[in-house]
Amino acid sequence: MFGVPLAATELISNAWQHGRPPVKLRLLRTNTSFIIDVVDHHPGAPPAPRPLRWSPSDGYGLHLIRHVASMCGWTEALLSKHIWASFHIDASRAWRRGFDINAPLL
Repeated sequence: MFGVPLAATELISNAWQHGRPPVKLRLLRTNTSFIIDVVDHHPGAPPAPRPLRWSPSDGYGLHLIRHVASMCGWTEALLSKHIWASFHIDASRAWRRGFDINAPLL
């Protein structure tokens, strides 16, 4: 699950850089996945990955998220935009590590 904090950091960073405040982060859990949902208030600006090029500091966020997440996408609301990434939970492996799948996320 190392990809969860990476994706959360990248999505928040992108929302602050390219969206409009307020920016909100929601962490959701279903029986089979963790979902990171970042909301900003710039619905007319869809997320667009930059072409891959060498840069030491930026332009990799959405590419990284696509690589580490099970699924990702975005949806537009009337005054906001939701960009999300989900991560599959392998309940059998999580249980062996002592992770309680039914514990509250927050």
